[in-house]
Amino acid sequence: MTNPLKSKNCQFYFALSALAFWVIFIFAMSSFPAPASSSQSDFFVRPLQTIAPNTSPHALTTIVRKIAHFAEYAILGFLAIITFYAYVNRGKPLSSFIFRLRPTPIIALICLIYSVTDEFHQAFIPGRSPQPIDVVIDTLGVIIGIIMFLVFTKYYKSCYNKKHGRN
Repeated sequence: MTNPLKSKNCQFYFALSALAFWVIFIFAMSSFPAPASSSQSDFFVRPLQTIAPNTSPHALTTIVRKIAHFAEYAILGFLAIITFYAYVNRGKPLSSFIFRLRPTPIIALICLIYSVTDEFHQAFIPGRSPQPIDVVIDTLGVIIGIIMFLVFTKYYKSCYNKKHGRN
């Protein structure tokens, strides 16, 4: 009997669920008003102040927040491309011609659009405002997340092929 968790459909739905969870997580994090969002940053800023005591708390908070943006969207890019390839590997034809052209830039563009809507959403949160630089940071995060996936899969295939005597 085969393991149902190894089925292509199960892998796709797992990847899709992880992606949906992450999109909701990003939305939820953007929904916190400024004081709550700042207190989340303070969790990381306080230890950093002991390492860099001459750096202003405001500068450290800005750095932590920008790194958080980058990391959130690197994970989003990683999960988005995993979900795409899990869908393709189900053996069903792609319903959209555009994905047959170049999936990676399209995935990055979709994530960029989500980043823009996330920043727009922040305009309605007390004490928060949309920051165009955050869209840039988010986009860089998405690109790095996608590159990490591509590098990882290339390395994995290389190791797999060496192990099984393939070139």
